[in-house]
Amino acid sequence: MADIYLASPFFTNYERKIMETVLKVLRNSGYTVYAPYEFKVENAWEIPNHEWGKKIYSKDMHELKSADCVVAINYGYNSDAGTAFEIGVATALGLPIFTVHFEGIIDSLMINNSTLGMISFEYFKNHDTIELNDFIHKKIYNEQK
Repeated sequence: MADIYLASPFFTNYERKIMETVLKVLRNSGYTVYAPYEFKVENAWEIPNHEWGKKIYSKDMHELKSADCVVAINYGYNSDAGTAFEIGVATALGLPIFTVHFEGIIDSLMINNSTLGMISFEYFKNHDTIELNDFIHKKIYNEQK
């Protein structure tokens, strides 16, 4: 099974619920998944913010470089900078990228063109498992006009 890096914002309850749904389905399917949300810096409240940030960045970049592929939760133009950055790094590393999309969200042409496959969030809501290979070259186009 693949080692997956799950790129996703997780700043709001809504974003965390979406991320946890996707994470659960991926893990139910036997994938090993690194979710940055789960990484906790030891003694985080006792170190300066810039040191905490370096620890997060280093861990996330190590996991991203070690991954077999990336699953990125894509909120189109409302995606956060961190997720967009992770997609860019994955593209530069030549990693396969699958994006999770939402009905009615206008997607970035740059992100759409960097993905190997696109998966509707509805799929994750309605299934307990997933085989990512089934979504290779499947595209959902809610493009900018």
